[in-house]
Amino acid sequence: MDFKLFTIERRGFFTKTYDILDEDGMLKYRMRPHPFSFMRKFKIEDHNGLEIMQIVRPFKFFKMSFELRAFDDHIAEIKRIVKLGKTELEILSMYGAYFALGNFRKSDFTITKSGEEVAKISRSNSISKRSYGIAIQADQDPLLFIGITLSIEIMIRVLRSRKN
Repeated sequence: MDFKLFTIERRGFFTKTYDILDEDGMLKYRMRPHPFSFMRKFKIEDHNGLEIMQIVRPFKFFKMSFELRAFDDHIAEIKRIVKLGKTELEILSMYGAYFALGNFRKSDFTITKSGEEVAKISRSNSISKRSYGIAIQADQDPLLFIGITLSIEIMIRVLRSRKN
């Protein structure tokens, strides 16, 4: 089974940007917050700076969900399922239904489709360099899983800000 490998590195202090690198270390995509969106809307750009996808966090009481959009097309909806000691996500995409299960520390996630593993996400918890490693099956859409990974990062940031 062949895999596509990506690394996501975080940069910046106040306005964080995320660089998505391919397995050769070349910049493939970059995620930035939309100006004045207050952690509600993010844009993913290609290496030329052209917007190719948006991550939107709609306003909902007591629920956290994300929408992945490419221009006017709805790519996926990601819903957080609250369970004690686990992080679970339900992903309804244009490619079918996916399910993500994470550990207690939110550092490792496994994404499955129909019970078969299609991607692994590993998150480094070091404060100085927070990064992600993603392994995606070669026949899957990498931009979908990059959007899912960045949605997980936004979810973790929002949950941490709610604690403080």
